[in-house]
Amino acid sequence: MRQSGLALAYHGLGRTAESLDILRELGEEHPDWALNIADAHTYRGDVDAAFAALERGLRERDPGMKLLRVESLLKPLHSDPRWGALLETVGLSDEQVAELSLEVKLPR
Repeated sequence: MRQSGLALAYHGLGRTAESLDILRELGEEHPDWALNIADAHTYRGDVDAAFAALERGLRERDPGMKLLRVESLLKPLHSDPRWGALLETVGLSDEQVAELSLEVKLPR
């Protein structure tokens, strides 16, 4: 995860080519880090690359995908029509979440 943070830092410093190089390497070496890679692409303003990373996360079964609804770096993606479809695929759309029930029985 250090590399995804480094990609963010390089982008913030204006070293965009180095940032993109790190993200490419991460995608090749760690296909299960899709959420982190999508975070960095979103920060960089590359919405299409962010969604491509998230779609790869679905295919690669990235365990981080369960955090989609709460990942603050992905907030800029929420207004994109692909966002709702992605949440639906993962089972985290508003409707799907509203149907969940949780019953906790406390010990007596």
